[in-house]
Amino acid sequence: MINGPKSAPSFEVTFNNKYLQGTYTVVDLSWYAPYKKYGDDVICMFSYLGFVWFCFKHATSIISGAAADYKVYQDGQPINYDTTGKRKGLIEYDRNNI
Repeated sequence: MINGPKSAPSFEVTFNNKYLQGTYTVVDLSWYAPYKKYGDDVICMFSYLGFVWFCFKHATSIISGAAADYKVYQDGQPINYDTTGKRKGLIEYDRNNI
C-alpha cells in the first residue's frame, strides 16, 4: 500500500563546533526494514479504522450537514449541560442586580 524508499530511514545530524565534530545518527530504523511490508499495512489498517470510527461517531452531523457537537457560549464562556439539562460550570447570578 505504501510505496516508499527501499532503504531504512535514518535521521543524522552533523556538528562542526569545538564540542562536537562529525555526523551522528539520531534515529536509525534499520531494524524495521524486514518488517516494513507488514508494518506499513498494519499502520494503514489502524488509520482506516480510525477514519471509519470517526465517520460512525459523526454520522448524524455528516448526514444532516451540521455539527451536532457545537458549544453554546454566553458572556464569552461555554455553557455546559449535564445529563439532567441543568447548567454546570458557570457562576449563577441574577441579571436584575447587575
